[in-house]
Amino acid sequence: VKVAILASGGKDSTYATWWALMQGWDVECLVTVHVTGVDSMMFQLNGTAIAALQAASIGVPWLPVLTTGEPESEIFDLESGLRGDRDSCNAFLEAWPEDWEEPDELEVHEGALAVDALVVGALRSDYQKTRIERMCERLGIISFCPLWHHPA
Repeated sequence: VKVAILASGGKDSTYATWWALMQGWDVECLVTVHVTGVDSMMFQLNGTAIAALQAASIGVPWLPVLTTGEPESEIFDLESGLRGDRDSCNAFLEAWPEDWEEPDELEVHEGALAVDALVVGALRSDYQKTRIERMCERLGIISFCPLWHHPA
C-alpha cells in the first residue's frame, strides 16, 4: 500500500508515520500544511517544519502545502496540493525557517501524489476527521486514522 502521511511534526503524526511503517506500507511522502494566517481549525500552526526533518531522516520526500487557514478553503488547499496543483517549491520557501540549515537529504516533492491512502494523526476532532475523509473520497483514496479515539 502506497501512503502519504499528513505530518505536522507533532507526536500524533509522528506516531501515524511509525504506524504506517510498521504496517509494511510504502510511505511515499510526508505532507505538511503550513498556515500563513493567524489560525486554523484543521492544521497545527507552530513548528511544522520539523516534519521536513522527519521526512529527510526516513528518506522520503516532503510536500509542503500553503493555506491561509480560512475554514472554508484550507481542506481544498490541501487537496489541491495533493493533486499537484500547487507550487511546492514556493511553499518550501514560505514554510522553511530562515535560520535553519536545509539538510542535504531533504527532497521536496513536486507534482501529484500517486498514493492509495492518506494516514493522519487525528485523535478526537470530528471536524478534522470528516473533512479529511471527504477530501480522500474526492481523491479516490482511503483515509486511515490509527489514533482515532484512542486514549492519549
